[in-house]
Amino acid sequence: MPKPEILFLSTADYVERERTGLVEALQSHATVTYLDRFRDHAVEAVEVVTDRPPDLVLHPDTYRVYLPEGIEALDCPTACLHIDAYSGIQSRANMSRLFDLTMICHPNYVGEYSRRHSNVRAFPHAVPIEVYGRVNPREEHDVAMIGRLDGEDYKYRRRAVDMIEEMDVVSNDMDRYYPYEEMVKVYSNSKVTINVSRGEYLNEAHLSCLEIMGAGTLLLTTCDPKSKQVHELERLGFDEGRHFSTFEDLEDLRDKIDFYLDHDEERKAMAAKARERTLEEHTHDQRAKKLIEWIDDGIPLQAPARDMSGGEAAEIYVDYLSKRGQIDATLTHVRRQRRDGGGSLIRSLGKAAKATVRGWQHALFS
Repeated sequence: MPKPEILFLSTADYVERERTGLVEALQSHATVTYLDRFRDHAVEAVEVVTDRPPDLVLHPDTYRVYLPEGIEALDCPTACLHIDAYSGIQSRANMSRLFDLTMICHPNYVGEYSRRHSNVRAFPHAVPIEVYGRVNPREEHDVAMIGRLDGEDYKYRRRAVDMIEEMDVVSNDMDRYYPYEEMVKVYSNSKVTINVSRGEYLNEAHLSCLEIMGAGTLLLTTCDPKSKQVHELERLGFDEGRHFSTFEDLEDLRDKIDFYLDHDEERKAMAAKARERTLEEHTHDQRAKKLIEWIDDGIPLQAPARDMSGGEAAEIYVDYLSKRGQIDATLTHVRRQRRDGGGSLIRSLGKAAKATVRGWQHALFS
């Protein structure tokens, strides 16, 4: 049986970090190709690089905002992968209607996305087994933490850094940037590693949570005590108190650090169990196999946009692109909506106007 062909709706140089790990794992099970360059229309972009319709066209949600016209017109299954699925949910969920399958890395939000699309599946973060399978956990640091500290979204993280620096513990340099391999080394050489999620997203199983657990260090991560949702790590098969621990505020974090540094055996047992579970169930190879299984089972051509008028589909593009500051692309789809009819042209014009004003403000005051 020939390997399925998966075409990434991106050029190769815009597929990075966890997407790179997924591609490398997929290459053992499928033929993976990329676009030769960014083109305006999806049908042309696909036909230029493949002789026949691929088994899946996958939009990988890269940092390059690229959403070519006509995704809903492709004669093969399509899917989008939302990495930061918790951010801009309504816009992302609306954009997902262009695709036959919506994959999101955060299982707590499957319900939210399912209000706009009937085929939404959790596709959680994962780690590369070839990296984390060979780490040798040591204990050079008592506490480690790595992550951005600039901007309003990371205020909580900055406060945590300040608190840890006042404690009588040995830590890494939390103010510097670490390349990937060095980051893994810091995690694996620490007794306890802290994850402070950005902004208000305190209950999410971010990629760093799996990287920390995969490295064999004990994870202490944020939680939202007011939330009615369980922590996403619980949905991924990890148990609080057995594989990881959470903290509700900085005082709680200080107490947890002191506790686990004073209880070596409990800490080591939790870290070992978490690493074992991570490498058994949350690697890119497991995600790749799951995606191949979905392809083999058949992904129906059921994108809601396939049954829309050209103008209705254009309004989806306007909504998504305007919120991401893509002024020229937004106006292109406003004109398409006016030409083809359908949807609310007044609503689209309002979004285009707001995007244009924001663009001028950014140009004038940045």
